This record gives sequence, C-alpha cells and structure tokens, in this order.
Amino acid sequence: LVTAAATTAVAGFRSGVAQYAIGHASDATLGGFHMVTRWGPATGVATTTNRAFVGMANTTAAPTDVEPSTITNIVGMGWDAADTNIQIMHRGTGAVTKIDLGSSFPVPTADRTKAYDITLFSPPGTTQSVSYEVTDLGTGAVATGTITTNLPTTATLLAPRGWMSVGGTSSVIGFAFMSSYVETDY
Repeated sequence: LVTAAATTAVAGFRSGVAQYAIGHASDATLGGFHMVTRWGPATGVATTTNRAFVGMANTTAAPTDVEPSTITNIVGMGWDAADTNIQIMHRGTGAVTKIDLGSSFPVPTADRTKAYDITLFSPPGTTQSVSYEVTDLGTGAVATGTITTNLPTTATLLAPRGWMSVGGTSSVIGFAFMSSYVETDY
C-alpha cells in the first residue's frame, strides 16, 4: 500500500530475476512456464486514472506509473487508464495487442471488492504460444484463450510482476498480492 497520496504512486510485486522464456529457439524440451497469480486491487481503485498489470515481463526493475500497454516484451492481464474492461496485453517489441475480456470483466471502481486468478501457460519447445485463463473470484466469470503472435522472442527472458499505479492523479494506491506460483517443465 502507498498510504500517502502522490501523483506517481505505485504498489505491487516483482521478481529480481528474469528466467522464463516463451518457448525455446532450438530445443523441443526447453523453455516455457506455468504461472498462477492471485491478486486484487486494494486501495485507490476509485481514482479513474488508475492502471494495473499482472503477468510476465522482461524487466526486473521496480514498476513505474506508466500505461502497461507501453511496456515491451509483456504478456498478462491489466488495464490502461482509459480502458473500461480488463484486457489481456501482449507484445514483443512492436505495438501492443489488447484482448478485451468483455463486460464480465469491468475495470474495478471500488476498493477491496475484486480478486482475480490469472494463469499463463507457455509450453516448452520451438512453437511459441501462451494460453491464458483469467477468473474473477467473486463472480466466477472466466475468460480463456491462446496467443500465438506478437510475443516476446524465445531469447527474451521474462519475470513475474504485478502492480497498480495512480496514472498521474494524486492518490493512494494498493495492490493485494495473495499468491504466485511459477514452474517450468524442465
């Protein structure tokens, strides 16, 4: 929790080591990951400029108050300040691709009222893909799919991370980190 209002407030978690990849360039038994994270927005959710992201990214630096869709080499769930629904965001180094999860996944507007599970699975091997499942633990709504384009390369190492930020509005912000699990098949 960031309890003192600030225009650059960010709360979240990050891994200090990028060690997972979406597939492998030449070995069918290497690469890939299975990640499950349970989280929820805690405070500052009524701030209309808030943003969030939970998933994998190739940075291990502390998150900053930027739109998640502006970050290269990501795959995960979240929203930019102008989004009305939660999105799956993925990109290598080109433009972001956003998959709108629809009206069953509105961007939350009240503190401590939502909790989500996000599951990401990338199989080992030379064919790149990431399957996702997002569950709203309060309503039971589930969104699933598989991404095969616009992903970080097999040589790009990724790390789990998640955050919420205020989007330039002076506010408090909080991120409820409940659990995270990551494994590989090798």
